[in-house]
Amino acid sequence: MTSSSVLAEDGSKERTNLPEPVVINTVLFESVGKPPTASVDFGSVQPGHPNNFVVKLTNGLQRRISYSRIDSTCACQSFSPTKGSVAPGKILELAFSLNIPSHPRGQLQYGVAELMMASGQPAGRIEFKYSFPTYIGFKTDMLLAEHSESEKVVRVPISLNLGESVDVSNHQFLIDGIQIKRQLVAKNGFIEFAPQDLNAAHRRLDIQLVKSTDETSEPIDELSLVISRKNEIEISPKVVRLSLDGARKRLVGSCFIKAAASREMPSVAASFQLGQRSTTLKCSKLSKSIGKISFSLPPMNFGKYTGRSVVAQLHAVAGDNVIEQKIWIVFPRFNVPKESFQ
Repeated sequence: MTSSSVLAEDGSKERTNLPEPVVINTVLFESVGKPPTASVDFGSVQPGHPNNFVVKLTNGLQRRISYSRIDSTCACQSFSPTKGSVAPGKILELAFSLNIPSHPRGQLQYGVAELMMASGQPAGRIEFKYSFPTYIGFKTDMLLAEHSESEKVVRVPISLNLGESVDVSNHQFLIDGIQIKRQLVAKNGFIEFAPQDLNAAHRRLDIQLVKSTDETSEPIDELSLVISRKNEIEISPKVVRLSLDGARKRLVGSCFIKAAASREMPSVAASFQLGQRSTTLKCSKLSKSIGKISFSLPPMNFGKYTGRSVVAQLHAVAGDNVIEQKIWIVFPRFNVPKESFQ
């Protein structure tokens, strides 16, 4: 069962110039919770044409391994011979062929080949991985970005996966099929567009990374970009942790309100609603552009929330800006008689 006999079956001229298969040695060992397992790293492979290997699998078990078929994770992967056996301490030579699309999704790939017995039970398994030296693609499938109406250009950073040797000169970004200004720098890039091109406060865009030639543009990868409009006034943090002020017998906590671009913070009024209860909050000015929203709540009114994290609606008015924002309120554990809040 040698690789040369397997590869010699096809005598066509197209295969005569293929490089010799790469030989890789591995050992099949007992594995906890799964069949006897061997690990193989095929290293960098080239997409778009066959990659051939010979896996020399040493049986490291104290028993003979016999199999009647090999199941793999992808039709682009094939092992042969598809049936055979190997005694303890002996070597089984398997020819592995990998023929993947020109533009794979993901830089590092993992796969599994199961050596199956006639009974349908696995006799052993080969776990393998490989990577692509010329791969380019997005690191995520979704991005969130904000813009303000005053911005003339919105720049959205994009993280890319690049292989060891990638020429990005003929790659571009498309939004809804329209080319947009972009730069690809090292392993990161960004796209730019004008806010006036967006006709809604909240919009989802589909971005494609394409490879362009003189004749065609071929999509390689895509992601979704959700754009929302910045508020001139921002509230943070989104989680307010209350503590029990024993001296005053109040639940206290705070969050902050900030004017964007260091503008003058107007007077602020705020309240929050939890269930059917709406409570006015105290607001104070800390600096020119930053204010503080203080929570000071009687425990008896909120005793049923002791030790819980709940979502409340925060309502704030700062000049002409109205902010509605959901926040998490984390209540401490405190003892309140049931009759005081029923």
